[in-house]
Amino acid sequence: MPYTLEEIKKLPKTDLHVHLDGSIRLSSLIEFAKKLKIELPSYTVEGLKELVFKDQYKDLPEYLECFGYTCAALMDLENLEQAAYEFAYDAFNDGVYRIEPRYCPSLMLNEKNLYNNQDIITSIEKGLSKASKEINEIIKSSDEIKNNLDQYPWADKEFSYTHILCIMRHWSPTDSKSYIEELLSIREKTDLPIHNIDLAGPENGFPVSLHKEAFELTHKADLTKTIHAGEAAGPESIVEAIEIANAKRIGHGVNLFNANYPYPESKKTELIKNMIDNKICIEVCLTSNLQTLPELEMKPENHSFKKMLDAGLLLSPCTDNTTVSNTTVSEEIYKMQETFNLSGANVESLLACGFRSMFRVKSHFS
Repeated sequence: MPYTLEEIKKLPKTDLHVHLDGSIRLSSLIEFAKKLKIELPSYTVEGLKELVFKDQYKDLPEYLECFGYTCAALMDLENLEQAAYEFAYDAFNDGVYRIEPRYCPSLMLNEKNLYNNQDIITSIEKGLSKASKEINEIIKSSDEIKNNLDQYPWADKEFSYTHILCIMRHWSPTDSKSYIEELLSIREKTDLPIHNIDLAGPENGFPVSLHKEAFELTHKADLTKTIHAGEAAGPESIVEAIEIANAKRIGHGVNLFNANYPYPESKKTELIKNMIDNKICIEVCLTSNLQTLPELEMKPENHSFKKMLDAGLLLSPCTDNTTVSNTTVSEEIYKMQETFNLSGANVESLLACGFRSMFRVKSHFS
């Protein structure tokens, strides 16, 4: 039997592909903006939803306009800590027990250079760590939550998180290499959780190969990678992500089966087999793809999710941006279930995949 939305909310879930700067509470965005004297188009949640953070966007540039406001509001260490703390609670309130927020600390640097990358990571870690400890106390003290979790052997029995730090595709090779060197230096001298890397930003014109030297450093340092690929480019981008960046997960991958990106069928078969054999999970962001890819015509049935599923690929439903896309993991799963006629077993298999595809956890601040 399929699940209702309320039943899905009670299922233990993960969110492995979610941008922190696209997932802050609008009420907090207003608070942060007033504090930093940032001009917003509206200072009410309703007004921001009407003018900026919409259910539908005309194109990717309009979608990305949202980040101009959120990133500006996060150029403050206290704001960052609060946003991370609230994000963890919002996830838990949706039944998510594992979050892996990704962000590029360099995009949140204060314009007056009052902070550095280490300060940014530290503030986010403080917020996530504080929330995580409080949430796990709630779990321990609730027989109802513990009994619910016990029903699902594939799920973790506590709330956990890790950070994913983004390299930006449009950076120069020198800049991306220097950035990784800096992160490794921070990891060497602190307990900050610097273990996982993403490559984000404009896919077309900025291939993974551009950052080959940076990724060679990540390989030597045993950093785990997830790469945005096959979102604004075709299967060849996914191949590069695996072969050059040694990606263990692929962000989006929606164009793997897109006829607009011609790719030899034999090579596609080889790619899919490689991903299955090496347990490379695709982080599926259904709503976000509908909002940013006009060719999908805002119709979920036009998404390649079902082809991915039928091919036997590992898939994990994700939000991408809870605020910018106005969604939750539960809503993503429900939309997939209703669109593609998934069974309850299908849904649980997707959720189990999320837990099995988690990246490493680092000890938190005491």
